[in-house]
Amino acid sequence: MAVTGIRHCTTRCANGARRFESWEKSYAALLGLGAAVDYSLALGMNAIEVRITELAAYARNQLATIAGVRILDRGESLSGIVTFLHETTPAAQIVARLRAAGINVSLGTPDYSQVDYLGHGVEALIRVSPHVYNTTTEIDTLAETVRELTA
Repeated sequence: MAVTGIRHCTTRCANGARRFESWEKSYAALLGLGAAVDYSLALGMNAIEVRITELAAYARNQLATIAGVRILDRGESLSGIVTFLHETTPAAQIVARLRAAGINVSLGTPDYSQVDYLGHGVEALIRVSPHVYNTTTEIDTLAETVRELTA
């Protein structure tokens, strides 16, 4: 028995970037973005910059008191991202143990920048990114945990 009234349909991918458009939106993500913008504007962008800069400087100072820790940040104006390593404890090991302790850090490897890492003799580093909602107590916990892990 033949089915009538149904047409065979073929789909072709569009050329270029349009092939990746799904025409769907994540409304939850858009609402979250709107809330983040409102929050940032209420706090004030200058106040956010000051707070993050202060927390990052505090983190650098706390980490610098730990034997074997080397702060890798350089430049005239330092960002809110703190990078460091330990002379004898592998960065991947420190990152794994910090994450297990509930401390959010990331591991940087030469995959991100061969010239910069290898040119400075860095095989891997630990990246800490304090944000406006973090506290100095949380940074103290980070530093104390690193101290314990590398002792």
